[in-house]
Amino acid sequence: MDLSSLYFFAPTEMELLHTWSDKTNRWIIENFVLLGSLWSDLPNHLKKHLSRFTQILVDALKSLSLAQSPEAILGSLGKLLENLEAKSSLAPSIIVGFSIVNGNISSDGNIEFPVLQLLASKILAWSFTVDTSVLDGYFHRLLNLLSPKLTVFTFQLIPREVCKRIHLPKIKAALEENLRIMRNADLRNGFVRAVFVEWTRISHWFAATGLVESILDYFATGFEFLVRVSCGSSRSANLSFRFLSLPLYNALRMAHLELHESTHLPISQVYQGDLEEIMNVSQSIASAFGEPKLTPTIVRLSNDFLLHCAYLTNLSAHRLSELLHLSYPMQSEDSAKSWLRFWLVADISGAAFSDSIM
Repeated sequence: MDLSSLYFFAPTEMELLHTWSDKTNRWIIENFVLLGSLWSDLPNHLKKHLSRFTQILVDALKSLSLAQSPEAILGSLGKLLENLEAKSSLAPSIIVGFSIVNGNISSDGNIEFPVLQLLASKILAWSFTVDTSVLDGYFHRLLNLLSPKLTVFTFQLIPREVCKRIHLPKIKAALEENLRIMRNADLRNGFVRAVFVEWTRISHWFAATGLVESILDYFATGFEFLVRVSCGSSRSANLSFRFLSLPLYNALRMAHLELHESTHLPISQVYQGDLEEIMNVSQSIASAFGEPKLTPTIVRLSNDFLLHCAYLTNLSAHRLSELLHLSYPMQSEDSAKSWLRFWLVADISGAAFSDSIM
């Protein structure tokens, strides 16, 4: 008998590697939270296997520029996640999770925060629309790895359906409920804060509505949420809410009126004067309580609020164009407007912008 015939079923080396990789990835998926929690103790060959894909992800994220429109970045992220999933057999949430625990996605600003927010937005859309029975579980495993407290939040949101005038009281109640949980937590890692991307968009619209319609309570609630997501420090956010909400609201209301009424003055003079006043107020509070990193966060948010209000109240095209150039000198006007529409979601009446995404 020809014994060689007994080995007709023997796999090729390629088939063996494929089987090993497939079974390894299944095991990784099933034990994702445990592996992530024990990253420093994992054997080197397993770290190397996972790091191949996390490095591809991080390098791609670093290459994305905010000069691009959010639509363009989301398109690039979609292709990136599809390619990574095809090559690794791992869900995007799993790859992102390991990118965080191995330090590639950290809180030191190595990736633009809006890019992380768009990544989170893409993963949320991926998780809740592609195959809910599977991917939803992966996303919640990621939340469990990042912080068990996050699992109590609602992330399956469609901002263009939420940002309606009839929903204003509900938005306020929902944000206040979220804030009750967030006030006792420091959200140091950038991606942890990024998963609140849809709530962030809702808060931008809600705070801008409060400014335009002179409703301090709406502005203060949206402002506190945005500070917590922007800086991650519970103490900084608490100080901002207690001591900056009212003076900032008054300064922004005055700045908003000046942008429309002081047409005899150059837009740069009005804009720079308003931001300088806001910076002085925030620096005074930040210095008094030993929180120097608070000022840049407040100034950036104030700049956003001014632009959002100007856009929502139809500042003249010429003055808006100048304002956008002053605020975002590295972006084209079309790209800057696209970002405004992304963060605002809808106009002041609650009608979603025609190119509103997600």
